[in-house]
Amino acid sequence: MNEKQLAAATKNMIEWLAHPSELGHNVAKISLYDTFILDGLTYYVFKYKERLIGSKWMLGVCGGYEENSLENCGHTFSEMQEFNEESAIEDSIKLVNLVKDYWIEEAKKIEERKANTGTFIGFILLKDNKFNARLIVEKLEEKFNLKLDLKDDDIKEDSIVTSIGDTIFSISLMNGKILEEELYEAASNNYMCPEIKDRIKEHNAHILVAVIDKNNDVRDTAILFVKGMGTCATLDNALGVYVNGTIYEPNMYYDLSTIMNEEECIPIDNLVWINLSHENDTFSGYTNGLVSLGYDEIEVLDAKSSPQELRNFIYDMVSYVIYYDVTLKDGETIGFSEDDIHTIELSKGKFVDGNSLKISFNSK
Repeated sequence: MNEKQLAAATKNMIEWLAHPSELGHNVAKISLYDTFILDGLTYYVFKYKERLIGSKWMLGVCGGYEENSLENCGHTFSEMQEFNEESAIEDSIKLVNLVKDYWIEEAKKIEERKANTGTFIGFILLKDNKFNARLIVEKLEEKFNLKLDLKDDDIKEDSIVTSIGDTIFSISLMNGKILEEELYEAASNNYMCPEIKDRIKEHNAHILVAVIDKNNDVRDTAILFVKGMGTCATLDNALGVYVNGTIYEPNMYYDLSTIMNEEECIPIDNLVWINLSHENDTFSGYTNGLVSLGYDEIEVLDAKSSPQELRNFIYDMVSYVIYYDVTLKDGETIGFSEDDIHTIELSKGKFVDGNSLKISFNSK
């Protein structure tokens, strides 16, 4: 038997059982019962006791492992069922198949969610309804070297609607105001520019920027969207940029977007806003914008840290997810060193609609 692999499997089984969504604490006793091979992978069958006194032996399985690998494929599971020596292997195989079925369904959900991404919509709040479509076309080329090949009917007095390959690109003037209550709540999220709440009271019209592409890399679509929004943010009558559940100060939004001109970077700050909430002696942080890119929003709850430290942590997670196109999953852990491990739990969001990924956080 591979002793190093057994040690890795035992550690993984103990950590899985101690997760808050499982037992929530370390088991009192655990021992290896047997191993088996399934689909060419090695699985370890464990029996464990939650407590030394009054607890029965229960069944857990961990695997599968390739040859001498110390990393398994994520099939670690227990239903807290009583251990039965006569059917232990058969019961373990059933557990593995349950996990496989679960991840197949999760993969389908991820693919469905990503298939529904590729639509980006945002607003530029204007002081008045002054709108010069040809000036915007010129600014797109000047600010971001984006030259549009426009047909005669692509550009009108109050709109630009064109196609760039498979991508629909639209910038349109909308006369009228957005609801004041909605804007006030979004402006309140911008802790970097609290005075934005007063500025947007002057708004009397807005520009709608929409970029839609269901076929290509969603990150390329997002970059095009930021170029459109960033260009409109430089207009003289722009008061605020309303996107990601907040309202950016126009110069701030444009300055953040120019990172694309300096090097081949994805404008994280333009695509995802990191909100912060303070309660008692803790801070919570959560994202707004990841779902548009095909990922779950992230929440870090009740962290005993400075707001800047918490924001930096979430920003690092967001950057990792977007740059490397990583789908974080429920029950996994993430870390950037052996001493920096964070658990991941998918559950109903506290600050965001639908589910969110709760990532544990320990202040350094």
